[in-house]
Amino acid sequence: MKLDRQDFFRRSQDGMIGGISLLICILLGLLTHVSAVGSAAFEPKLLFADDFSSATVGQPPAGWSVGANEGYLLVVEDPEAVGGKAVRILGDVSRATQMAVRIPTRDPLIIIEHSVRWVKGFGLNYWLDYSLDGRYGKHNVNWYPDESGNLACRVTQDGRTKIEIIGPLQFGWNHVRLIVHLKRQEAYVILNDFVRRGPLPLWNVVDEWNEIKLTFYDTGRWSDTSSVSETESYYDDVKIFSVPAEQAESFYENVIRGAEETAFDIEEYEPIWIEYGEVADVPPEWGLQEENRALAYRIVRMMESGKYNIDVPVNLLTVPDGILSTQLMVLAQVYAVTGEERLKKAFQQGMNILIESQFPSGLWPTVFPDDRNQDLIKDKFAKASWESIPALFRAVIAGRPPFDTDIVEGIDPAELAQAIERIPKRELIREFSVSDYAGRLPGWWTSDEAIRIGDNLLSWQMDNGGWERVYGVAAIPFSPEKGHVYRGTPFGDGVERGDFLKGRTTEPLRFLARLYQETGETRFCKAFYRGLDFILEAQYPSGGWPRHYPIVGRDPTAAPFNNAATFYYDAMVITLEFIKDILAEEYPFGFVDKSYMPRLQMAFDKGIEFILKAQIEVDGRLTAWAQRYNPITYEPVAGRAFEPVAINPWVSVGIVELLLSLPDPSPEVKYAVLSAVEWLEKVRLEDGRWAMFYQLGTNRPIFAGRDAVIRCDLSEIELERQLGYAWYGTWPEALLERVYEDGIFEAFLESLPEYPAVRMRLPLKPSGQRVSGRLPLDVELLPAKQARHVSRVEIDIDGHQVIYAGSGLPGPGELVVNTEELEDGYHQLTVKTTHEIFGTVSQTWKLNVANRWTLVQNMAPPVTEGWFPIDFLQTADRSDGWIYDTSDSDLFFKDPHRLLRQATTTEYLIWETPRLQTVTIILYVRPGTRIEDGLKLATAQSLGAWTAVSYAAELVGEGDGWHRMRITLDFSQATADQHWFSLTLTDTLPHDAVQIGDVVLAGFNPR
Repeated sequence: MKLDRQDFFRRSQDGMIGGISLLICILLGLLTHVSAVGSAAFEPKLLFADDFSSATVGQPPAGWSVGANEGYLLVVEDPEAVGGKAVRILGDVSRATQMAVRIPTRDPLIIIEHSVRWVKGFGLNYWLDYSLDGRYGKHNVNWYPDESGNLACRVTQDGRTKIEIIGPLQFGWNHVRLIVHLKRQEAYVILNDFVRRGPLPLWNVVDEWNEIKLTFYDTGRWSDTSSVSETESYYDDVKIFSVPAEQAESFYENVIRGAEETAFDIEEYEPIWIEYGEVADVPPEWGLQEENRALAYRIVRMMESGKYNIDVPVNLLTVPDGILSTQLMVLAQVYAVTGEERLKKAFQQGMNILIESQFPSGLWPTVFPDDRNQDLIKDKFAKASWESIPALFRAVIAGRPPFDTDIVEGIDPAELAQAIERIPKRELIREFSVSDYAGRLPGWWTSDEAIRIGDNLLSWQMDNGGWERVYGVAAIPFSPEKGHVYRGTPFGDGVERGDFLKGRTTEPLRFLARLYQETGETRFCKAFYRGLDFILEAQYPSGGWPRHYPIVGRDPTAAPFNNAATFYYDAMVITLEFIKDILAEEYPFGFVDKSYMPRLQMAFDKGIEFILKAQIEVDGRLTAWAQRYNPITYEPVAGRAFEPVAINPWVSVGIVELLLSLPDPSPEVKYAVLSAVEWLEKVRLEDGRWAMFYQLGTNRPIFAGRDAVIRCDLSEIELERQLGYAWYGTWPEALLERVYEDGIFEAFLESLPEYPAVRMRLPLKPSGQRVSGRLPLDVELLPAKQARHVSRVEIDIDGHQVIYAGSGLPGPGELVVNTEELEDGYHQLTVKTTHEIFGTVSQTWKLNVANRWTLVQNMAPPVTEGWFPIDFLQTADRSDGWIYDTSDSDLFFKDPHRLLRQATTTEYLIWETPRLQTVTIILYVRPGTRIEDGLKLATAQSLGAWTAVSYAAELVGEGDGWHRMRITLDFSQATADQHWFSLTLTDTLPHDAVQIGDVVLAGFNPR
């Protein structure tokens, strides 16, 4: 329901309006509650107002903090604006554009009003931020027009940022109002004078504040024609109000009450997100609730469309009002308490659809009837086949509530049981991979199981020799007799097309080759050659392979998702590796006819040539590769809407690994590898990951949703794509470690003296070599001839401890690091070199410093039972009069194990302690005991030459009957290393007056 302004005024009370703005009048008329008996109304405080009527046209607005290049943010005349003027913001391709105003306030409830006229573009953001003493952190409230013309709001729920769509912006001016409650950490958003959303959690929480800031912000998007503004928006009539603490709760409660009274019927416009488990076991009164009955009626109407979501389609996170099995459970639950015939009719219609639509494999299509002929193909089968569908069928068969009514009339339980029986095991329905059989013994390859799998593969092989993305082919044969229609994705022209992604064609061929080698069955050999011919035929003259072959249409540059030369999912890399193995006569390819070898060699060489030509060059430097390419021009092209033209680290890793596998790489190959590795290093993000897509020319991570609009912030695309694509990963990590650890990069660089880069070489592995003691660091420059261009070298540890600085490299033996001065653990060594040609070059190495040993000696008694007795007392020598006490741990401050003397005798403990640094001893003593009268500590450089050690015992705990004392010794400043430590209790102390707790000894490893 939408209320006009007169409706709002009729709701308001006399005396409430005063001099407040028209919009706040509406707000108060809608939301402010006044008791029926003479309560005085209160007015929110007006903190700020600007309708720009007094602003100078052609200039930025006065009174605002503006950040903008000239002409991108200025006041313009607008006869439809409240004051006849508005602020226009245009997207600036070179920088962000913004205007902000700061207002001091401590009030907990803030009201923001403004008008906006959104024309086009994305990247707009409006922020309400709170600060304490001028210190602003994360944005607290964020609303904005999205690229589709909706007003949206970012919120944080369950630790995740989520996008809430408030509603569509109308053509022309729109009125936006936010009521933000800081104590509750939530807000209501009102669009065009009726409540749309609330309460919504804030994007980032607020603790304390004494100032707020309102910002209108344009991120600054760019396009291929970089001088074109991508966004255009207008702003007018900005107001900021606040409600003091003593009135905030009452005011906000009326916001909630007003929202409930005046909101239009959300049920008519908003879906309910519901899962099968949420409705499978509910009490009978659930079906009587109005919202649940409304849900059931909507499901009845949806059934009339003739299209059924048996599961969630791949491009969605969920579907409105649940998938079919969930909907049928809803109908049954509501019917059980209402008995409405239309619910029963819709339920039986849906059950008949489930029975009718089951695939030959025993699975169900995701969408019926759209996917009815795509059994096992791609992701067209429903995951609900193993979950909610059999659960629903079993509940119907058992007659459990709500299926204990006549709603199941005419449904045959035996038919449902048969459908359940036909469902294949979930683990069988996966893409085929020959690696699943890599561990099988040689004899298995002649078994009935292996031959059955081979025959199943043959049944799914297309007439052209390829295979498509089909699941479960090893377990389920293609059978037209049982109802199978397609071996792959049905294209509009009816042509079956093989797929090169993920080895979908080469993996079955590897299996068939092995099967032929072991069995000699000619049908497997013929199928192999048919597939090999398919691969050779599919290659473009340029050397690339499309994803699908035959190509779609006649133009190889059209339909890029299918026809482009494809590196996505290693399509070309896997194909070239397959050819390389045949050329090398790797097992099991020894049977391949030699007449194929020239054609295969030519195909391989052309494929490598395509890779080298496709490497993207930016500003004269090679970088890496994109996912897809024009097969004629070698230019990168976009794939799906969310796969823009970009440099892609993920696919580049597989390409580099293929190039590294070449037995005698050419200079061109080495150059390509060096360039790609350098680029991968350069674009690694601060958190150690890589983005999936980097913009050409800027190396900025970019993202896109199903609208194909490029963004620089992942949170700005729809949630389904945020969660449904691998936008970040560590794909290059192992590759980079390998090329540096194995010296590949340095070897390639030394062999290419003209390569435009320099690199330092140290006697260390970059990934974290274990080091100790004195570490010589001889630094070399590669190529060596570039040393004359070096003007400055600085070497530091952990970014702050400079260990060398000079105008050239340190000489041999000049730089030695004493790692004992570093804490144990990982440190980062950085070498920065200033080069006259290449500028500043920085490289890092990890140092895993391991100089220290620590012995934590607890006094647990030995384990004497079992095969392997264990003595936990790690002394080099000890006297015989010691015993263990494990009783009364509460008296000993929860220490479960102590050591004490059996009698009042002199007893000792000796530990071997190479280069001892520190000792900590815990003692338990009776009150009044003078520990120094009988505790002797000593160290020795060699066993027997003891030197007494003075100490002070610190009281760290007092208890009933026992005190806890700690002795701490520090030998780090000793003039000589101490390698032995002894503890002695003499007979001057009663044996029951002292017990020994933990002893912790630490020192440096022997040199």
